[in-house]
Amino acid sequence: MTDFQQLMQLGQKLQSKMTQLQESLESASLSATSGGGMVTVTVDGKGKVKQVQ
Repeated sequence: MTDFQQLMQLGQKLQSKMTQLQESLESASLSATSGGGMVTVTVDGKGKVKQVQ
């Protein structure tokens, strides 16, 4: 039974860590420029386009 309990605890820790990572990704953003600086696109951590210049 101990192995099962340890496995359950590990699963809970992993789930908690995944939630933290998802929350931190929501506040992250990335910008990339192309076309000799003519186009800049900014996306959030989930890949959603936030801005095109």
